[in-house]
Amino acid sequence: MQHPDEDDLALVALGENVPQVRLHLASCAACSREVDALSATVRAARQVGPETLPPAPEMVWARVTRELDLGSPDEAPRGGRPRLLAGAAAVAAAVLVLVLALVLPGVLPDGSPPPQVTPTAALAPYGDQRVGSGEVSLDDVEGRWSLRVETQGLASPGSDFYEVWLLDPGSNRLVALGTLDPAGRADLTIPTGIRLGRYPVVDVSLEPQDGDPTHSGVSVLRGPLPL
Repeated sequence: MQHPDEDDLALVALGENVPQVRLHLASCAACSREVDALSATVRAARQVGPETLPPAPEMVWARVTRELDLGSPDEAPRGGRPRLLAGAAAVAAAVLVLVLALVLPGVLPDGSPPPQVTPTAALAPYGDQRVGSGEVSLDDVEGRWSLRVETQGLASPGSDFYEVWLLDPGSNRLVALGTLDPAGRADLTIPTGIRLGRYPVVDVSLEPQDGDPTHSGVSVLRGPLPL
């Protein structure tokens, strides 16, 4: 199933009429949940007046800049569609800035700092090797996205090694992030210019020591990227 672009989902969340997207939402629970979450963000931001917002710090603007970045040429989607945000989608990004400003420490209604929540997701066995499990978490470390991977129960790789990838299941495009240590763990920095919404799957593969940087085709764990 071909899912709509994030930009089109943002337009629907803002109340725009995009017929092809609304038709898709009628049969896709995952995209419907994403639009519901975006709509809740829009509603929350519209209830806040500009006089109540503190100035957004540099980190917030840095994150928004990354999301609005057109990216590098090798990140262009297939089919030649330009990676430009429509005007309404740009407004959606501005709405997210407002909400990020609201949840900074010290600006909750009761004056207390908000809890720090790091999104996590589970990794499950994949392919012929039906053993092992894991968990991934995504965090912003000094303005760069960092992915922590912790696995358990994987078979010993012997002379081989385990590698972590981001995967776009629609096009099978992959981004190599790095390798697991002998304990089955890794803290990996996601390359600048990667739009996380286009790579919603985390893949762990078993790789031979053959000098070939491409995916071996042997995936052992997979799970969603925790956005």
